[in-house]
Amino acid sequence: MSKHTFFAILMGAVWMPVCMTAQSTRPVSDVSGDADYRTVCRAWERGEKDRVAQLENFLRLHPDTRRRGQVQAMIGTAHHEAGNMQAAIEAYRQAELQKLPDDVRDEAIYRLADAYQHIGDTREAQIWLRTLRELSRTRRADAVYRLAYIDYTEHRLTEALEGFRSLESDPTYRTLVPYYIGEIHFIQGN
Repeated sequence: MSKHTFFAILMGAVWMPVCMTAQSTRPVSDVSGDADYRTVCRAWERGEKDRVAQLENFLRLHPDTRRRGQVQAMIGTAHHEAGNMQAAIEAYRQAELQKLPDDVRDEAIYRLADAYQHIGDTREAQIWLRTLRELSRTRRADAVYRLAYIDYTEHRLTEALEGFRSLESDPTYRTLVPYYIGEIHFIQGN
């Protein structure tokens, strides 16, 4: 196990591998931004209060950086964690999610869908959750659950039941879904 993997596991950080990977892949054209990138990554990892300002400043200093998407996703996550969902949405939408490493992309899409759901835009949340359901190996069950829950709250009970049933053997959701399955059967008179 590399020390970077060890620290990522120890810190529980999704972003740390992204920050560490950048140190080992340096095109000559972007070497000047590497030190600044490592600095903002450290600020991110430590959870510094001004981390968003540091990340935004990095983007101002290095507008053509190959790391723009990763930095935008980090900004989105900081806003999401702070409860500023509209700012999180704006940052994630600028992150070019399709270009991010899979684990970072999946987390960003999940948080983007969550932010849309928090502001009441369930239609947009569903679009992103469906995308996540199709793309992700690690967040697929989360996407299925959230989609089924939206269907349940919007009285699309057949679709909700199908989603909840697909999670009956999932270790994370197997204790939650019987409640909804029972509720749906009760509402349908079964």
